[in-house]
Amino acid sequence: KQRLVRNEFLYNGESVGAYDMPLIRKQEIDVEKIQLLCYADTRNGDEKNKDKIKAKYEAKNLNLLGLYSALVVGLIFVGLSPFIPQLFNKVDPAQKELATLLIIILGSLLFGRTLCASIYFILKAGGNAVLTFFYDTGLMILVYLPVAWGLAVFTSLDMVYIYLIVTSIDVVKALLGLLIMKKTNWANNLTHLEKVN
Repeated sequence: KQRLVRNEFLYNGESVGAYDMPLIRKQEIDVEKIQLLCYADTRNGDEKNKDKIKAKYEAKNLNLLGLYSALVVGLIFVGLSPFIPQLFNKVDPAQKELATLLIIILGSLLFGRTLCASIYFILKAGGNAVLTFFYDTGLMILVYLPVAWGLAVFTSLDMVYIYLIVTSIDVVKALLGLLIMKKTNWANNLTHLEKVN
């Protein structure tokens, strides 16, 4: 409490310390009123801290909801993968087999793509435009496109393996996004225009 009061005073660029109380009295400053204001500011900080905790809690819940729903839908995709291509009549059996493999890969790695989307929208809602741009567009240009192009041009890998490798990048991107959410100040309180730690 005393530290807050001392830090509130600035006079001609000099901070007023505990030993400079005569200066405060000479300026006829009501110390008790300032202490109350400092207390109110501390309470406001507690409210902001509650906002931070709530934002992180909600973000965690949204990520878990996305993960669980992606696992369920992914299992459904994998289970239905042999039957979905059979819905199309004028398709070669080789193309139906290829479609089955691609659906299995998509269903197996759907959790990574869903976490990426969830993290993207959480970062976007946090108000950090630069971080959101880097996470989405930056990684697409710097990682996905070069890897897909390099595998397609410089290797003789089958399309299924290229699709598997490129889709697997979603899992790495999701882990990077979770690390960003844990280690950076991604949440901004847009109503106060101040960062929430």
